[in-house]
Amino acid sequence: TDIAAFANQYMDAIARKEEETKPLKFSLGLAYQYDDNVLLKPSDAAVAASITDEDDPREVLTFKGEYGKRYNDRQGIKLQYSLYLSNQDDLKKYDIFSNNFTLAPTSYFKNGTMSFPITYNRTLVNDEDYLATISIAPLYNFMAGMTQMGQVFLKYQKKDFLRPPFNADENRDSNNFGMGGGWFYFFNRNKGFLSLRYEMNKDDTDGNNWRYIGNKGTISLLVPFKESFRFNISTSAFIQDFEKT
Repeated sequence: TDIAAFANQYMDAIARKEEETKPLKFSLGLAYQYDDNVLLKPSDAAVAASITDEDDPREVLTFKGEYGKRYNDRQGIKLQYSLYLSNQDDLKKYDIFSNNFTLAPTSYFKNGTMSFPITYNRTLVNDEDYLATISIAPLYNFMAGMTQMGQVFLKYQKKDFLRPPFNADENRDSNNFGMGGGWFYFFNRNKGFLSLRYEMNKDDTDGNNWRYIGNKGTISLLVPFKESFRFNISTSAFIQDFEKT
């Protein structure tokens, strides 16, 4: 999860006035990465003898553009596009090109906000269609005093893998249902925060081998220092209980 984007949402929930920034925002990132196990060879090689643990460097380009509009004191909307592009130096058939489109109508209340982000993603691997998803995740943030905020949310995601599976049990097309909540404590004049977040989900896949119930917990800390710098640290645990072995 992009913690910087989360931080912006939390700040919006605290300061209900119009942001003193332009409605259009852009960010661009470029990274060089090295992966020592691109093909995800499991530790028990007996279950996947044909998979190797090939290593490979890659270059990653990310882009995000966002437009926000506040119609009045009660209603607003955000439109967002993000891009993820990775180029493997040697294992070219694992190059990834992913596009993400989000529409998020938002309602503002006296002590909170309610948003209904709808997201569509299309991912290509090796220049061929790989995955399409559409999701909706209603989210309610509410203030509890001047330094604390609660959050509850629901999630639904439809996943459509665009390449045929090896067999019926390997079919990962699914309906993914989730719910959860979080609590946030703000400090340093509401410029920093500590957050606790929990989510439970059920990925109801068509194939038996990928059906699971998941539990995920996350702790995040954002500490501002000096005038223009922030320090982020986040840790999470995700436990997946698969129905079949």
